[in-house]
Amino acid sequence: MNNRVITPSGAALLWGISFGERDKITEALASESVPLEWVQAGTRRTKEAAAQAGGTIDDLLITTLEYWARKDYGGRLEERYDGSIHLVREEQDDSPENQ
Repeated sequence: MNNRVITPSGAALLWGISFGERDKITEALASESVPLEWVQAGTRRTKEAAAQAGGTIDDLLITTLEYWARKDYGGRLEERYDGSIHLVREEQDDSPENQ
């Protein structure tokens, strides 16, 4: 089994929450009480990403995060030497909510 840790930024991308609200996400993850609407949004976004991918999906989480990185931010995911995965934006968005 692959045990993964998703960061607040990863959760924001999965749930469709602005990066500016990472503190709320951190609190929810720490309390193990994620709001139902976030869970529902994550389910909906995962289904949309899977439908757009078509065919066989090897890693649904990565497929979902890649899809929303492109769609929401015009970016891509990049794996670093330590195995961590980061959002790389092709065009920098300097709005306060995305800092």
